Amino acid sequence: MATTGPTDRPSTLEKVCYGMGALSYMTTLHVLNFYLSYFLVTVAQGVTLAHRTLVMHISDHSSDRESAIAFRSASGLIGMVVGVGIEGQVVVAFGGSLSGTCVHSNGSVNSTNSNVTSSTPVQTGRQETGYLVAAGIMCLLALIFVTITLTVTERTAFQQEKTDEPLRSSLKRVMTHRPSVCAFLLSLCFFTISHGSCVIGIPVVTGLMSKFGKTPVSVGNILILIPIVLGLLFVPGNLVSALLLLAVFGMAYSLLFTVPWMMLSDVSDLLKLQTGRSYDTVLHGVISTAQRITGAIAFGAISVALEIGGYESGGCYQPESVGRAIRWNVTMVPMLCLVLSLAVLWQYPVTEEMRQRTKEALKHLRKTGEEGLQQKEETKSDDITR
Repeated sequence: MATTGPTDRPSTLEKVCYGMGALSYMTTLHVLNFYLSYFLVTVAQGVTLAHRTLVMHISDHSSDRESAIAFRSASGLIGMVVGVGIEGQVVVAFGGSLSGTCVHSNGSVNSTNSNVTSSTPVQTGRQETGYLVAAGIMCLLALIFVTITLTVTERTAFQQEKTDEPLRSSLKRVMTHRPSVCAFLLSLCFFTISHGSCVIGIPVVTGLMSKFGKTPVSVGNILILIPIVLGLLFVPGNLVSALLLLAVFGMAYSLLFTVPWMMLSDVSDLLKLQTGRSYDTVLHGVISTAQRITGAIAFGAISVALEIGGYESGGCYQPESVGRAIRWNVTMVPMLCLVLSLAVLWQYPVTEEMRQRTKEALKHLRKTGEEGLQQKEETKSDDITR
């Protein structure tokens, strides 16, 4: 939580602990909860606002917040990769006998196991065992991270004065604040695009941003991403070429995974300086909600593309039009979003100089507030003594 003393800044270990919280969340959300997807995903997404807003209270220093975001992003990606590996092992161990079944165009059933054409009690039992194993692993991970959460000492937060401004007024102020709108549009474009090699790219991108600033690094990264995304449309039909291209894409994608939240930190500071109060919860709530909406739109778009391409559910062979539909959907739409991101970055008003001025102004305000509070306490103690 935020502190008022300059010597009480969060340590690297505390930032790592904050970042480790993404492991259980990302692993559970993306993989291990597949057997409770309709319920658990909704719940997990519903509580994402907590850790997003918490980062604004970790420290009053933007560098501490940005490094905490980097730790959180890296941990989330590691959790996704680990979760995919665990799910793969569970599926192979308990559900592999059904993976080879498909339907020919003439209606006949083809299976890797010629004696199996429909679900049997043995297969059902294996699936149930797989669900139980996955649930056990998820509970073990949850227990580990609950233990970590309960054993970490909570830092005392700096208590701000409460205001009675209604939510509608707060939303209006946030949505009419130009830097907030730019950060909002950037997050929509960045998160519409599609993680192992991304873990490698996060420290590289963070180091470049600390040296050159967020906007120049973001523009350069997007210019690199555009030909890579376009290359997915023309990549040869072999696995090695596709994996190499995706590895490079993953490293470049690390910027899209971290920059929006770092920019949101700057926007929040600027809005706090201009209005005199914090809009962290509203800002993060708007962007988190927009991400869920764009995610739903993306899933709908790929479903429509498959339908137009003539996809046959359960078919052994798919027409060539399905492959073309997928290629166009995963290349042209993200590329258009990247081009739109460049246009938004061009209009993004928070420069590095403005960021430093905001930082110094907030530091001065905090110092003035602390001196005033200390003076009030001294006056109060003098009155009690008299």
